[in-house]
Amino acid sequence: MTSDEVGRHTSFRTKLLLLFTLTVTLVVGLVAGIVSASMRHAFERVESQRTSALVAQFEREFARQGEEVARRVDGIARASATLRMAADLNRPRPDASLYVDAARDVAAAQRRAFLRVMLADGTIVYSAQWPARVGYREEWVTQPVDCAAQPAFLKRQELPEGVALALVAGRPVRAGG
Repeated sequence: MTSDEVGRHTSFRTKLLLLFTLTVTLVVGLVAGIVSASMRHAFERVESQRTSALVAQFEREFARQGEEVARRVDGIARASATLRMAADLNRPRPDASLYVDAARDVAAAQRRAFLRVMLADGTIVYSAQWPARVGYREEWVTQPVDCAAQPAFLKRQELPEGVALALVAGRPVRAGG
């Protein structure tokens, strides 16, 4: 073999090695890209299903808690102490301060940390969560909504120490006309 033949033979080997290396690299890169894309789509699909399941679970729990709050508020609205309080507060020039203790007893009996007793105009008669708010008005109470049919809803609740998110239900008490 002459040196010319050896150079051509080495050049051919080098070209063949480079072609083989390039082919293997391309195929491995292509397979890795396809596998990566399919895995990403599979993970996105699983994550989407998991998110949907969590949202559905949250909605069920929110509805269950809302029904529980509404049921307890219905019980408070139908209690004899509440009906007596409503009848007395419905008289001309009622003294709401006389019913703070009665409202506190109702809240304690129902184990409610958040309970407000209000007049039809939204004036707060009793507030378990912020007693200093007695005499202030809650505007949402005066809205033209049938609160007896309205489900519980989330409301930003101001407290002496900050703000909380409360699950709220309102029920009217009709007594003495």
